[in-house]
Amino acid sequence: MAINLLDADFYRAVNPDLRGLNNQQALDHLLAFGINEGRAFSPTVDLDFYRRNNPGLAAAGLTTRRQFYDHLSNFGVRENRPFSLVFNPVVYGNANPGLASAGVVGSEALFNHYQAFGINEGRPSAITFDTNFYRTVNPDLQQAGLNNRQLVEHFQFIGTNEGRTSSPNFNVRFYLAANPDLQQAFGFNFRQAFEHYLSNGIQEGRIATPGGTPLPPLAPPPPPPPVPVGPGNTAQTALNVGVLTGVQTFNQSISNTNSNDFYRFSLSGPTNLNLVINGMTQDADLELFFDSNNDGLADPNTERVGFSEQAGTLQDSITGFFTAGNYFVNVSQGVPGATTPYNLNLIATPVTGDLGGNTPNTATNLGILAGTRRIDDFVGDPDPEDYFRFVLNDVKNVNLLLTGLNDDADLRLYQGVNNNGAIEQGNLIAESIQSGTTPEALNRTLTPGDYLVLVSPGFQGVNTNYSLTLST
Repeated sequence: MAINLLDADFYRAVNPDLRGLNNQQALDHLLAFGINEGRAFSPTVDLDFYRRNNPGLAAAGLTTRRQFYDHLSNFGVRENRPFSLVFNPVVYGNANPGLASAGVVGSEALFNHYQAFGINEGRPSAITFDTNFYRTVNPDLQQAGLNNRQLVEHFQFIGTNEGRTSSPNFNVRFYLAANPDLQQAFGFNFRQAFEHYLSNGIQEGRIATPGGTPLPPLAPPPPPPPVPVGPGNTAQTALNVGVLTGVQTFNQSISNTNSNDFYRFSLSGPTNLNLVINGMTQDADLELFFDSNNDGLADPNTERVGFSEQAGTLQDSITGFFTAGNYFVNVSQGVPGATTPYNLNLIATPVTGDLGGNTPNTATNLGILAGTRRIDDFVGDPDPEDYFRFVLNDVKNVNLLLTGLNDDADLRLYQGVNNNGAIEQGNLIAESIQSGTTPEALNRTLTPGDYLVLVSPGFQGVNTNYSLTLST
C-alpha cells in the first residue's frame, strides 16, 4: 500500500515560494519537482538517511531521489526499513501500547498515526529522540516556547548537527567519546554518529549513555491484518493496486450480494489512463473517482471524474489525462439484479514533454472536472498554445489559476468547440490577460457541458513555464 509521506503544512512552511498551494497542489509539486530538487517535505522522513542506511536499494538500481521516495512509500515503511532519526514503528508501538487495542497495527498504520497525532502529542517515537526529554535537557528550547512539533523539527534540522542530547537512551557526545574508532571515522560529525548507532551500534552492543547498558536489537512490529484478496464493496475496503504502471488486469464478478467492487491506485505523475471492463454476461458500469482531499473516500458528488454506462454487455471504458494523486475505480451493477463476471483492465501510460494539446481538436482531455487538478507545463517556441478540455455534468463554480510564470502568459476559457474542431466567435466565456508574470485567474459558474482552457504566450517571442490549477 502506498502511503503519504508528505507533510503539506511543513512543506509550505519551509518552502516560502509554495505557501499559496493547497494540499493537492503541494503533493503535485513535490512529486513533479520538490523531491528531485532536494526540498524538505516532512519533519519525520529523511530520504538521504533512507538511502544511506539501505545500501541494497542502490545495488538494486535505485539512483534518483524520486525512486527512493516511491520505494519508501510503497515498500520501505511496511518493511520496517530505517528512514528517520525521530520515528521507529517498533519504539512507537511499544511506547504506546494502547494503539494496538485501538486497531493501529503494523508499521504503516503506526507511521500514519504518528504523522496525524503522535508528533503533535509529543509521544515517544524513537531510540535517539524523545520530545519531552529534549525539551527538559535543553532549557533554551523550553524558554523559546517550542511546541512538540517544533521540537521535532528543531532536532532534525539543527539539534543533530549541534550534538544536543536528545534521548535518555542516547547521548551523541558520549557515544563518540566512548567509541574512539567512530570519532576517528566521523570526526565530530554528530549526525553520522546518530545514524551509526541506529544502523550498527545497537546490533554491535555499543554503550550510548554514561553508565548505560547495551540495548537489545528491536524486534519488528506485529504485521497488519491481512489485506482482502478481492476488491471491497466500499472505497474504505478497496483493493489497493498501489502505484499504477503499465497494465493491470482483474477478473472478478458482481451480484446482488456484491453490487460494487472498488479498486484503489495512485499515479506518480501526469498519466494517460485507459480503464476498460468487458467479458460481461449482464450489464455492469464503470466509475472513476479522484480522491482530491485525500480522505480515503469516493464522493460521488464532488470527486467522480469519469464514468461509462453502456447498456447490456457492451464494453465500458474511461480514458483521459490525469495528474498525480490517489484514485478509486468502481465496477457496479448496471441494472438491479445483474449478476455477471467481468474483466477490468487498468492501463497507465506516463506523459512526458508537452502536456497540452496544440489545437482545440487535439486538446488534452481532463474528463469530468472535480476537485483540484494541477498541470505544470511550458508555452512558447515551438509550442505556442496549450489546450485542455474538461466536462461538467452539473452546474459548478469553476476556478482557473495560472501561476509560476517567468514571462507573460494569458488564460482563456471557451465553450466546447463545434464539430469542425474550431473555436467560433462567441465561444469565448472569459479571459485573463494580466501583464508580465502576474498570475492569471478566472472564476465562473458554469452549466453542464464541454469546455476548453487555453494557455498561450502574452505576446510573440515569449517562452515561459506555468502551473495551471483547475478546481471546482
